[in-house]
Amino acid sequence: MFLLLLAGTSSIKGQATLSIPDFQISKGETKTIDVEMTNTVEVRALQVQIVLPSNLKLASRPTIVAARQGTKVNEFGEKTEVVKTLSYNLWDDGSLMIVVNSNDAVPFSGTEGAVLSLPLTASEDASIGINTIELRNMELVFADGCTSVRPENISCQVDIRESITTVEQLIQVVHGPVDVYTIDGIKVKDNVSTKDLQKILPCGIYVIEGYKIVIDK
Repeated sequence: MFLLLLAGTSSIKGQATLSIPDFQISKGETKTIDVEMTNTVEVRALQVQIVLPSNLKLASRPTIVAARQGTKVNEFGEKTEVVKTLSYNLWDDGSLMIVVNSNDAVPFSGTEGAVLSLPLTASEDASIGINTIELRNMELVFADGCTSVRPENISCQVDIRESITTVEQLIQVVHGPVDVYTIDGIKVKDNVSTKDLQKILPCGIYVIEGYKIVIDK
């Protein structure tokens, strides 16, 4: 049964909100997306309804980002992680409702950046092009446990692309020089012709123009 947050209904806007940056994903790919929180006040709990397009599915359980989890000092003067519980429901309309509560009444750490990780999979038969994810029914509860803010609905764009894994496939859709990254996001080459990739890159997996490319000589 869905857990409702019991908090005030402050109409204060702009003090805390959730968002998802625009992103790209290939057909058949599973990708972990960040739900970000920007807050000028301390927030201890949240809820959000995430409406996914029909060709995107939740791949595994959403999780709280460790860096934003929050810490407290225990009775021995040691800094320990805060206990936060995450519950979620998948609804028939394809939306996902997430609720995070703090058992220790301690706020999240920081004031910006990823607060939730959301693993998503694009179906193999997904139509390529721009899709939209919507964040609705957001409520963020302040540190006092009584005051809350309900941000306006917000959306992000999802660019679903053809599944491309080889340099030959990449050359067909990308023209001109490209930058080359490791799968960890570290740039290893810039301004490289796609026709020269096989020659200059060691065997491995790279990210080029948002695609994961396998170099296997």
